[in-house]
Amino acid sequence: MAADFGVDYYFLKKRNRALDQKINDVFSQTFPQVKRIVDPLQQLKVKLNEVKKSAVSPPGIPGISGTGTVLDLLKDVSKRVPGSLDVHVTRMVIDPDTVRISGKTDTFNTVDSIKNGLGSSTFFSAATISSANLDRTGNQVKFEIKLQRAQ
Repeated sequence: MAADFGVDYYFLKKRNRALDQKINDVFSQTFPQVKRIVDPLQQLKVKLNEVKKSAVSPPGIPGISGTGTVLDLLKDVSKRVPGSLDVHVTRMVIDPDTVRISGKTDTFNTVDSIKNGLGSSTFFSAATISSANLDRTGNQVKFEIKLQRAQ
């Protein structure tokens, strides 16, 4: 019976070491900048919390601090673009100073309506149409609107 427990203990200990090594390998692959791994589970939780915070409220972006988040900005943008307009947003880039929205719509007037709606937002000090051109088929207007962030 003692030999059986000894053999079980040996194999469990060996499996435990292998799993610890796999955890360290995955941690090292996920966060290569971390050189010293002490408690990978705790370090992973801390890193994940940092990523979550930066995804919702990036540091250093004016107008998005404290209670405001990127989600608040997206909510404001979606409220200011009327649902009745035929708009397909293909790209949105949020920088500390600007927000760029690219997409397709049906007419040049719709692009102007989008710009005017977004220009009245408290998140932005100015809205300009960077480009608005007919696509190759001539059926839709490809546009890019640049929104200057409010300070």
